[in-house]
Amino acid sequence: MYFGKGNGQVGPKTVFTNSGTGWKGALIAQNGNFTSGPYQDLLAMQHGSLVAYANNGLGDFTPNNGRVEERPNGGDWSDVTQLIAPGDITGDGLADVITQEGDLLLLWAGSFSGFAPGVVIGTGWAGLSVVGAADFNGDGVTDLLARDATGNLWLYPGDGLGDGSFGDTSTRVPVGTGFTTAKYPLVTSIGDANGDGLPDLYATTASGGLVFIPGVSGGGFGTPVAVTGTKTNWANVTGLA
Repeated sequence: MYFGKGNGQVGPKTVFTNSGTGWKGALIAQNGNFTSGPYQDLLAMQHGSLVAYANNGLGDFTPNNGRVEERPNGGDWSDVTQLIAPGDITGDGLADVITQEGDLLLLWAGSFSGFAPGVVIGTGWAGLSVVGAADFNGDGVTDLLARDATGNLWLYPGDGLGDGSFGDTSTRVPVGTGFTTAKYPLVTSIGDANGDGLPDLYATTASGGLVFIPGVSGGGFGTPVAVTGTKTNWANVTGLA
């Protein structure tokens, strides 16, 4: 955990001894209360299982207390290549989940006992990776931000209908270029990190650094700023959330 300073910078890492080991290869996401507690929890995709880990209020997640989430459609979650926690995008007050599985993007609406059966909300997602879910264009509706194989960032606007669906290739908007995986191996949005009300980005760099990329009005992004003082070689980091 790297606690934010309110200006896009973060402090040195805090290692929680209760979090255990065995996270290699896991997909992680956070943005929502999945365990009926008062805090944002951690979701992890591990060995074909989707597990919710309750936050203890200090940012720590105890692996022995994880709750396995059953896949309502049957089977396991082993085909999932991306895990996104967009918050409540269906308007019912419950946190939802989005997964990418091959060419498909699926929405798993939150329920009072796990998740509702998955619904396809997008096709043609092979070669794309979701960077984050937030209101990037300022219209009050959650959008998706995605990166393609050539390093372009695309804004997929939410439709605002409460069904969790987004625009497609005919309605998506370009909001950034030059975000290749060679230059920025990992890119993520955790919402507004500098207090200006606009969703921002963090990205690891090929040289092992971390940059903060502020959001600008309309869904674009400003000049990357180096994040200093973490004492971390970010080239060794395999996931950001």
